Amino acid sequence: MNRVLHILILVIGIALSYPLALQLNRYEPVTKFAATAAYALAFAYLLAWISLRSLPDDLRRLTKEGLVKLKREEPIIESAWRRNGGHIVLVLSVLIIAYGFSVRNVFAMMGGAIGWWIADVLLTKTWRRRHIANTPLPLTNKLPPHDSLESLISSIPERQKNDPLIMLKVVALEVYFRVHTALKKKKTVDPVGVPLLYAIGALAGYSCQVHVRHEVAAQGLPPDSAFIEVKTSDGKRLFYGDPLNNLLIKEELCLWSLARLAAEYKGGTAHPDLDELFAHVSATAGAPEFGIPRTPPHVKSNGTPLAYLSELWPAIQPILEKYLPDPRAWPVVLNIAAQTALEASGKKVKPDTALLVLMESAIAMSKVDLNPV
Repeated sequence: MNRVLHILILVIGIALSYPLALQLNRYEPVTKFAATAAYALAFAYLLAWISLRSLPDDLRRLTKEGLVKLKREEPIIESAWRRNGGHIVLVLSVLIIAYGFSVRNVFAMMGGAIGWWIADVLLTKTWRRRHIANTPLPLTNKLPPHDSLESLISSIPERQKNDPLIMLKVVALEVYFRVHTALKKKKTVDPVGVPLLYAIGALAGYSCQVHVRHEVAAQGLPPDSAFIEVKTSDGKRLFYGDPLNNLLIKEELCLWSLARLAAEYKGGTAHPDLDELFAHVSATAGAPEFGIPRTPPHVKSNGTPLAYLSELWPAIQPILEKYLPDPRAWPVVLNIAAQTALEASGKKVKPDTALLVLMESAIAMSKVDLNPV
């Protein structure tokens, strides 16, 4: 139906262009330019409007789910010269017949082409940008508008009525900036990219182990009783078990779901296979490559997830304890911070690679023993 309407409008446009051209023949070039541009603009805008109306409902109405798809389609309306090149040639052919090939008539025809381009490209892009700017982003880490962090914190009790996660979001933002600042102080480390993903992923993974230990201890059981303990060939302990894995990939607001959403938001489509990730981490236990995510050769880091975890956890834990005394909330805080890290790394690391690095780092570091006996 959409294609039929396009053809119908095109036929009407060509039919009307000839008498219009005859009428404009007696006017000066400036008038011809303006009239031809307005004429082409009107028909092109009508075609653009039909294209927008023909979009799937979730894109046209810009629901939160549709916004993710919209961000990944660039652009949703193809450029004028690809989609309407044939239309322009046909309409301008009629104008040439009526106008002739004089220099001033060529200027008039250029006006028509420019008008068409403005309508089909600029106007539709402006439409998209306006709606995207006014549509809430579907990521959990987004904070409401605020004058300063202090004003946001002071308004938390009131905001919690509408956003139960507001405190977790604020603490996540603080954690993210602390990690970013710590990496920035290392002169040889780019604070946005793989090091940031290593660090945030490691913290998020290890926070799951802290969560499980606290939950087991609250039941009066030994903290290690929830894990399957494995001793590696180098004498170190690693902790395995479903409680850890579920916190990473199955629970509500788990790292996998939040990070995957951020990757999709940034345009990622080829997500890593979770079974393969867990198998790789297990297979490398005790080996030098354990806990070092696989990355393309050109993507490098100056440190390892374990090194970042050992250095940053003692600095991050007091912040978590200050604002959220219950460690069961810590994984969600780090998962929300991971969304910010994945977003921030978008220009340095491809979204799918960033997701793989984040998850491999988290899975491995959820199993390490930071307090060896």
